[in-house]
Amino acid sequence: MPMRITSLFGIVLLSVMSVAVAGDKAKLSPKAESARVKYEAACAKAKAAYEKALADAAKPYRAALEQSVKEATKSGDFDTAMAAKAEIEALGDPTVSTGKSFTAVVPAKKRWTKIGPVKKGQHLRFTSSGEWTPVKGSEMFGGKGINGFAVLVGKVDDGDEFVVGETSEIEIEDNGTLFLGCRDSLMDDNDGELAVTIEQLR
Repeated sequence: MPMRITSLFGIVLLSVMSVAVAGDKAKLSPKAESARVKYEAACAKAKAAYEKALADAAKPYRAALEQSVKEATKSGDFDTAMAAKAEIEALGDPTVSTGKSFTAVVPAKKRWTKIGPVKKGQHLRFTSSGEWTPVKGSEMFGGKGINGFAVLVGKVDDGDEFVVGETSEIEIEDNGTLFLGCRDSLMDDNDGELAVTIEQLR
């Protein structure tokens, strides 16, 4: 019984701390919040550029390793082939980014924000930062929202809505114009904005 009481106390304490932190974020002035979103957008852009640089730097090494695997396998030198494969795996995912990326600011008050043209078959990675809320003055949330509301969503032209959330990789199903927005039925009382970085993957 004492352990159960202690655990419950810990849960309550964490909940209070979470509310306190959320409250601190909600007290940011509109100007400060906008500046923070722009800062996070710049950081996301820098991260995408860094990942692109790493992927480009690894290309010659990866190509040499892949050639080594082919030659070693053909000659029956399986130890060398396995060693080269291990190195390839250590390099990580080769489909990091094509380097084609940009960051858009998506305000909570606007049902749909026009992003730009997309093509069927494109693989896009979405990464959102910042906070918004479906009710001004209440708790702020990221792109994943809460209970189905304040979720970052997208659509192509007038097609079906799809969930983007805080981060996701999505294959575009139709040619058209991409829109992003905040899922909510009433937009006037919304507040905040998200910075959404969109990368085209290989």
